[in-house]
Amino acid sequence: MRLPPPAIPGRIFAISIQGSAAQPSAIVRLADIVNSHRIAATWGVATATDADVVQSATRRAAAHEIALDCSANAEAGQQHPVVADLQNLRRSGLEIASLLCPVLPTTADLESLARLGIQMVVVTDKSQVSTPVTTLRFGLWQLATSWRLPCDGWLGDAWGAARGRRLLDLAIRRNAPFHLMIDAAAMEASSSSLKGLQRLLKHVEKRRQQGALSVVTLADIAEQLTPRRASATARSILHERAA
Repeated sequence: MRLPPPAIPGRIFAISIQGSAAQPSAIVRLADIVNSHRIAATWGVATATDADVVQSATRRAAAHEIALDCSANAEAGQQHPVVADLQNLRRSGLEIASLLCPVLPTTADLESLARLGIQMVVVTDKSQVSTPVTTLRFGLWQLATSWRLPCDGWLGDAWGAARGRRLLDLAIRRNAPFHLMIDAAAMEASSSSLKGLQRLLKHVEKRRQQGALSVVTLADIAEQLTPRRASATARSILHERAA
């Protein structure tokens, strides 16, 4: 008998950071911000060297996650298969549960990715997805993006941060997940973007203290969606959770 699909987790906040195209200084600045609010993030990297930068910057302040970010290769016109990119990270000793990519991988790649431990996929382009969580083949999940930083448009980040806070509160009222996507390379060039992020995370911290939401990584969401899957082989948590 087929079991019904698990309920989509609600009232949760997750951050994905596209870091594969960013300078180490940008990673360090973002790590300082999220650590100051005791927020665990999912950091997208392309190489083991990128992962080393994240590990150094996060300094065991929270249970951060490493994900594969293949956006930089795609933007550079490189044709490295996503499965090969994942295998390269695994050879360095990292276990990866989440994937950030500009387009949804092919069916054949999804099957291979699932076999290698991927559980959650996030498409990083700016197309709108109406469903917060989508079921993919081979037991994978796709998480939609609720808000992005830096913001586009002439109103900029001051307006964007305020709207992000309103959307977060709306997600809480609707018992829905809220997923923030950050472009680390673009954030580095804008001090207003960093200030907007700080205001948004302060609001997240307030809501968490009120018991209105939980802060999770992409791997955490996948585990909630697939509770029967062994988490020991799927997580890429860098540090133990802070007490």
